Amino acid sequence: MNKNKEIVLKIKNVVAVIVVITTIYFFYSRIEMSVFLLIIQIIVFLNEYFRKINISNNKKYYASIIISIVGISILKFFLGGICYIYILFSMIDIIIKEKNNIKKGIIYIHAVGYFGPDIYNYISNNNYKINYFYAVDNVITYLGFICLLFSIRYVNIERGKVNELNEDLNIKNQELIEYSKKIQELSVANERSRLAQELHDSLGHSLIAIKMNLEVLERTNDLNYSKKIIETVSNIVKSSIYNLKRTVYELNYASENNNELENALEELIKNVTLSKNLKINMDFDKHLRGVSIDIKDTIYKTIQESLTNSISHGQAAQVSICIKLRKRVYIVFKDNGIGCNVLNKSNGLKGIEKRISLLGGGVKFRTKMDKGFTTIAFIPIKWGENYD
Repeated sequence: MNKNKEIVLKIKNVVAVIVVITTIYFFYSRIEMSVFLLIIQIIVFLNEYFRKINISNNKKYYASIIISIVGISILKFFLGGICYIYILFSMIDIIIKEKNNIKKGIIYIHAVGYFGPDIYNYISNNNYKINYFYAVDNVITYLGFICLLFSIRYVNIERGKVNELNEDLNIKNQELIEYSKKIQELSVANERSRLAQELHDSLGHSLIAIKMNLEVLERTNDLNYSKKIIETVSNIVKSSIYNLKRTVYELNYASENNNELENALEELIKNVTLSKNLKINMDFDKHLRGVSIDIKDTIYKTIQESLTNSISHGQAAQVSICIKLRKRVYIVFKDNGIGCNVLNKSNGLKGIEKRISLLGGGVKFRTKMDKGFTTIAFIPIKWGENYD
């Protein structure tokens, strides 16, 4: 748009220079007339210059345009020719540059300034012969130029509306992004609160159980019974340590940034393989670093629950994990455990199904006796996420 304005301004300046040259050429022998016309041109030039840089008031703006029309009309009366083009530039200021409603009166004044010199010559000069073809052509050219300017004005207005809509959309998009970030932060905060509550409940229950068993141990004299109590307390302590490590690790994971899913899974696998004789192979797609935190959280909990099932129920020795991004997130978890012919879904498997379905995905479980257990899941990605 600025380039178009620069082009129009350059053409206008070229026309103004041609008018000056025409004045000097035709009136070089008539010094007074030549000076008069040059003064008119200087007034027009200064008027348009100050209108461009310093006039914002509507009344002053239109007064400035009228001054230009009158000045160029005088030049047109004496010079004709190139001034027919020169005066049309004032109409650009009236129609295109004016952003508010156009004053019809100023268009009428411009029409008088454009046709007035020719009409005056016809009335005042009896020998002046009117060329009807030329007159009709002049009127059509003038009206056609006005129609062209109104078309450009309409396009500019519509383009301005589109730009405003785009700006509004960008603002709304930024608001949605900020809202999404707040939702993610709230989700993390809620998850941390849940885990903290879980930690409190599990440890509280375990500590009460330990206290009760120790009180019984303090009162009993039966050696065999004391050994059973000590064994029970030992199991409670082991279970509490395991739950504490698991909960604290989940709590730490919930506070990680968006690029830590792979590290979190590797740490989970490391912790499992240290305590169990289990071989785990994982194929992780690097593009998953850009998916949303709710998808990452679901992936992590799906793998965590699947590993727990493989160890606790499947007695697996080998596990294969594949997580890929192919327009959707695909998860394939497979172990070589004992399997079963009839699958009774535990709360853990139901939790996997629920978390994935909330994200619009799906999951299937496949198992056979002595053929291991396989979990196949997919999660649709959200529009606008970055996967670099």
